[in-house]
Amino acid sequence: MGPIRIVVSSSRALGAAAALFAACAGAAWAQAPTPAATAMPTPAPTPAPPFTARAHASVTIGASHVPYATAQFAVAQRGALTRIDLLSITSDFAIPKLMATVVIDHGNNTATSWSDTTRLYYVQKFVPTAMPSIMPRPAASAAPRAGASFLKNLDVLSMSFKLTGHGTTAGIASSGLLFEADVAAHGSTSPLHLTSTLQLADDYAFFPLALDAAFGHASGAPSATIAYAVDTISFTPPPPPSQFVVPTGYKLARSLFDVLGFPSRRPATMAPQPQGTTAPH
Repeated sequence: MGPIRIVVSSSRALGAAAALFAACAGAAWAQAPTPAATAMPTPAPTPAPPFTARAHASVTIGASHVPYATAQFAVAQRGALTRIDLLSITSDFAIPKLMATVVIDHGNNTATSWSDTTRLYYVQKFVPTAMPSIMPRPAASAAPRAGASFLKNLDVLSMSFKLTGHGTTAGIASSGLLFEADVAAHGSTSPLHLTSTLQLADDYAFFPLALDAAFGHASGAPSATIAYAVDTISFTPPPPPSQFVVPTGYKLARSLFDVLGFPSRRPATMAPQPQGTTAPH
């Protein structure tokens, strides 16, 4: 079969041929497969490097400005875990000697405390859940009632937060926060006033770098103050993951008071080490 020849003899025929060609080309383009759009992967945020630090805190009671007690802390951060060790407490007053470790798991909202002196540990959940409890359940009442509102016995309640700016504290990027509150119960002649300034690390899940707080009645001088600050911080060597796990062989305590050496009536029980905590990396 020979080639097909199209002979255009008029301008009307030329326009019809051009329209036919455009329609065929458009149909072919519409039916041609188009390459799927390639979604660009979102880069994962770079995790903040782990660190170890030393910090101190002091408590002042009354207007003497003489510290009632001073405490030294060791702090370590790795992933979603923060470890705080109470190293020592010094005071001119008779206070019990406390030595304890707390690991805060920001991923699971738990705080696990243990003591090398009592060899006990206790896990506190920040958000209540329906997890099984080792404590016996109270007998069901015939007519359960809802709890009273915490506002019921208050005459004054005022709270405010204010972002004071951004900067660097102890070599770490931080944000400042001002918190003020006034609280008064029924019949109180003067509300209790709290003022605190806080420097929080920007990349470490609300890790406090500095804190100054004052408590007292709004009509008078502060009756107590608390000062806290990170003194030194180091990023090398990083804390090993084993530092954020309860030591083997420790018993599960009935309460935090048992861990701190104030025993309750019920003895501690051997229990498996807490599982499901966010693994440090």
